[in-house]
Amino acid sequence: MHLKHKKPAEDTEKHDFAALTVKFKMQPPINYKLITFDPYHSQFVLEKNALAVGTSYAFEVNVSNNTAVSSESGQCAGCAVTQTLRFETEEPPRSGNMSVTPGVGLAEVTEFEVNLDGWHSRNYPLNVTFTCQKTVIGSISMTKEQSTFNRLFTKLPVTSMIEATLIDSLGQIAVANVKVVVNEPLHKPSGGSVRILPSKGYAQSTLFTLSVGDDWHLDGQRNLQYRFWGLRTLNEHEDHIALTEPYPYSGHQSNHTMRLPNIVAVDAQVFGTTGESAYYRVAVSVANLLPPNITLSLESNWVVVQGKTVVSVTLENG
Repeated sequence: MHLKHKKPAEDTEKHDFAALTVKFKMQPPINYKLITFDPYHSQFVLEKNALAVGTSYAFEVNVSNNTAVSSESGQCAGCAVTQTLRFETEEPPRSGNMSVTPGVGLAEVTEFEVNLDGWHSRNYPLNVTFTCQKTVIGSISMTKEQSTFNRLFTKLPVTSMIEATLIDSLGQIAVANVKVVVNEPLHKPSGGSVRILPSKGYAQSTLFTLSVGDDWHLDGQRNLQYRFWGLRTLNEHEDHIALTEPYPYSGHQSNHTMRLPNIVAVDAQVFGTTGESAYYRVAVSVANLLPPNITLSLESNWVVVQGKTVVSVTLENG
């Protein structure tokens, strides 16, 4: 006999076998299959996901006698026997949170802390597996007493989410996830060259040629740019002066001719679309044309000498 039932909580199932009446009742109601039934044996199979987690159930069987009173059989009409099976379902790990610090980083560079907090279970230990894009990145074991072991320190691949699978000692599973932003690492430009000719000169007088070579590259990126900075000193408080605006890097040697202020070195900054920069420093000696205690002034009176315009220049000892 095959029966499948979906019944309200108050319903019972009744089967008559000659003088016996058998009634079944489940509280709260669930879906089940009655595989076999006879006066001596019954087998029930619960449907998948029929039981709710963390719930108490009562399964009641009532067997009553329908026959008339008989001294020979000893049977009693209306007599009944009831037995109740009570059980409680387990529940998977619950009520927890998952977080990651920092929330943004670089693949295989930034170290992230993945934290599980507030998880509870009746069945410790909890074995936790962390994955990114179906790839296992680490695992931990959580016990009720050792709450400090609920975190993982790891570097991550490029991803937008971390997932944790918690399995208790009975094999029950809970899944948690947290969003994270892990970008490709910022590769610095490399392999480039910079030249300055001449290497010595006078401030605002000598014409210098600043050149970037054709050998700069940046992994996976195009649209490189470069610019030049001047340094007045090389101590810990380096004073940078912008010598040029950013220029697009064409992949060929580029030359820029200019007069320079009083500086001791030039930094060539090469950078890509991510903003990550590489610096190439070249020493240069750009001295002041006049001694430091001499100042130059131009008089405002112009005179014409033999058809030539002459500016009167005065050097004053400071």
